[in-house]
Amino acid sequence: MLQDTQLGVLRSIERKLRKLEKDSKRDRDTRFFENYFSHYKRYEEIYSEASKILDDEELMEFELKIIQLSEKEIDDLAKTGKHDAVLGAYLLRISDYARNLASYIAKRVATQENVLKAKAYLDDAYNEKNRASALIEKIDWNGSVEASQHCIEHAIKSLFRLVGVKHPFEHDPTKEFEKVIEKLKDLPKWDLVNLARVRWLAKVWATIHEESMYAFYKIPAKDFFNDRDAKVLKEYAEEVYSICQRLVTMVEFRQFKIQE
Repeated sequence: MLQDTQLGVLRSIERKLRKLEKDSKRDRDTRFFENYFSHYKRYEEIYSEASKILDDEELMEFELKIIQLSEKEIDDLAKTGKHDAVLGAYLLRISDYARNLASYIAKRVATQENVLKAKAYLDDAYNEKNRASALIEKIDWNGSVEASQHCIEHAIKSLFRLVGVKHPFEHDPTKEFEKVIEKLKDLPKWDLVNLARVRWLAKVWATIHEESMYAFYKIPAKDFFNDRDAKVLKEYAEEVYSICQRLVTMVEFRQFKIQE
């Protein structure tokens, strides 16, 4: 998992790559070809800096090798009319590689930031899950039901954060859940079935929130919820939390890639 300081460095690296992309393209367009090797050395240094943080096999596809031509070799290219074409191609390659590596780093940073946001919601869900258990011990049935509903709500909202989609700001978090599914559609079928179950449970129990907190025809919520309600909903909350936590962990440790 990338640390906050590393994310900051990666953002800085992305900015350097964006500038290098523009500089290389500018020199090619203005036919200032002699800068090709200094731009390549800049790319090499930035790539090395990125590889120290990311250190993964995918980064290898962005490794770039360009030779430094001697003055004689450049003169020979000029005599054969290939000077502009060869050095221009070098600059174009540097620009393309800088753009592609910058995009890769931006995606890695965005994914990590989304994971952190998702984990914050999972922390809330975890606390609500524990609160539900504690309230059962205190024979506070409606309080436990309310805590379990909040656990389900926060757990499913963590998936919205995970895929970078805004969640509904209401107790029914299932609206627009199809956008989450679309980002996770390449999951194995078993995981997709679990997601469908998460949606169903969240939808069903969203209506419980108000019932567990307020009176119904002047009958207090504590009078019409019982131990069975509290225990059943706590089990559902634990199931939803477990499913959502597993998906967040899969993305965090790069066992699954979210669709763009």
